[in-house]
Amino acid sequence: MKVLVIGGTRFFGKRLVKSLLEKGHHVTILTRGNTADDFGTAVNRLKGDRTNHQQLHSLIKENYDSVVDQMCMTAADAQASIEAFKGRIGQYVMTSTLSVYDPEAALLETDWMAEDYKAGEASNPYQEGKRAAEHAFLSAPFPVARMRIPIVLGTDDYTRRLHMHLEHVAEEKAIYFPNLVGEFSYVRAEDAAGALQWMVETGQKDVFNISAADHWSNRELMSQIENVVGKKALFSADGTPSPFGIERDYYMDVKKAAKAGFKAQDLRLWLPELIYKLSHLKPSISRA
Repeated sequence: MKVLVIGGTRFFGKRLVKSLLEKGHHVTILTRGNTADDFGTAVNRLKGDRTNHQQLHSLIKENYDSVVDQMCMTAADAQASIEAFKGRIGQYVMTSTLSVYDPEAALLETDWMAEDYKAGEASNPYQEGKRAAEHAFLSAPFPVARMRIPIVLGTDDYTRRLHMHLEHVAEEKAIYFPNLVGEFSYVRAEDAAGALQWMVETGQKDVFNISAADHWSNRELMSQIENVVGKKALFSADGTPSPFGIERDYYMDVKKAAKAGFKAQDLRLWLPELIYKLSHLKPSISRA
């Protein structure tokens, strides 16, 4: 297959490109060229900013079986893709987010539907942008699949969200959680990439929650970190706000994806190991 990946040089996008290449697909990446990669001549490259909609349109001169878009953040981005790729592709795969939903437990894909989008109802700009983008793609003249994912974790997460928690515990710095017993969804980077590849190779045309089926409370996460670091976490309202600081349960139901053919690994199978690996990446994160 000929696959264009918008993004693809960092984190789970990089994993996706590598896996597609290993499966023999012909891969083109479209990036701004700011992040180096080690793909060499194995990929074709388009250099440009997908938020420059005129530039995006001018770059697309070939046909593709599938486009994977990790960088679509607004309705304007989605509309630009519709104009650039109409008549040129067989399928479009958009990386969306848990954040399209308002916080709740066991969220189904039907708990927020792009068909019901109303401008201005979102609780924050990120939620608004992703909701609007999903809605815009409903008018696309090609099939669009949407992957909704929670926080993605891995050793090379450039946002360093999980890293931050280990560092704070190791350095005895306080962290603030509004609700330590609130349960949250996570997915490992390998599964986020694997789900995108599954959508491409099976020609999906639907929306799927992609996450580990199990979910942890923030207290459970911090207990795992305490066990590895060998120190007790300090919790304070004056501490650094946790990027996992939910006020209530906020996790997805993933039965739809499992029934369709994709299942991410459970947290218990990889998150404790990831915490252990991260504890050895920085000298200050180690047992006392």
